[in-house]
Amino acid sequence: MGHPQWIYHRTEEPKIIDSDDLAGYAEEGWATTPAAFRQSKKERELRERLSALEKEALKVMDEINGLRSETEKATGGAPRPPRKRRKDPA
Repeated sequence: MGHPQWIYHRTEEPKIIDSDDLAGYAEEGWATTPAAFRQSKKERELRERLSALEKEALKVMDEINGLRSETEKATGGAPRPPRKRRKDPA
């Protein structure tokens, strides 16, 4: 039997376990220090940028879906005929 060990999780309350059981808890996202879950300033900035980009992507997808919907209404749902290629003047 090991010794009592505090462990910490990103979303769970800290708890005390037997240190011999630490490996199993580590596989489930537990750590021996709360510092393991602190974000660096750079990581926080990157996550904020990613969030902003995801929101922008969703807006673009909504616009695309809106345009498709308008096109389908205008054409009665028929697909648009393929464009003819221009011949290169040789």
